[in-house]
Amino acid sequence: MQKSSIFCKICTAHGGCPKYDVRGVPGNGASYDVQKEAFENGADLLIATTSSDEINILACMVAKKIGTQHTIARIRNPEYEQQLHFMRDELGLSMIVNPEKTTAREMARVLRFPSAIKREQFCRQRFELIEYRITTDNPLVGMPLADLYHNIRVKILHPALAGFYFCSPPHTL
Repeated sequence: MQKSSIFCKICTAHGGCPKYDVRGVPGNGASYDVQKEAFENGADLLIATTSSDEINILACMVAKKIGTQHTIARIRNPEYEQQLHFMRDELGLSMIVNPEKTTAREMARVLRFPSAIKREQFCRQRFELIEYRITTDNPLVGMPLADLYHNIRVKILHPALAGFYFCSPPHTL
């Protein structure tokens, strides 16, 4: 759904988007009538990304009420941060995205380990695997692994030497 009918015509020109199951309907995405027309055969997902948090929330609530299985809303206002659980549980939003918060979190992650070669996150960002190349002049060389947590807040370390990873790390690097 898009207020601009030009955008909808581009999306649906020449038989629509054959690569994707997408349909363009001009109108206000928070309107029940517009959503009913857009989702006449049902919908699996609605992603609301207008510039208004309130319109995004309302669009997702309407979509949920007419049977859309999953809804995602872009919510940028920090005032709503305390209400995210309520919005998920009581209003039925499947996911809430805050682009500024996501960007800030990623920047902090990069700055926390600026010399990392590779970083992978697991379990909804609760765990992180970080790969470093440690040269002989690195202050970590010779440090007991038990001291790493106190120095750089690392809980688990699996050193790799010449491409081989050790399941049981040696006592020192």
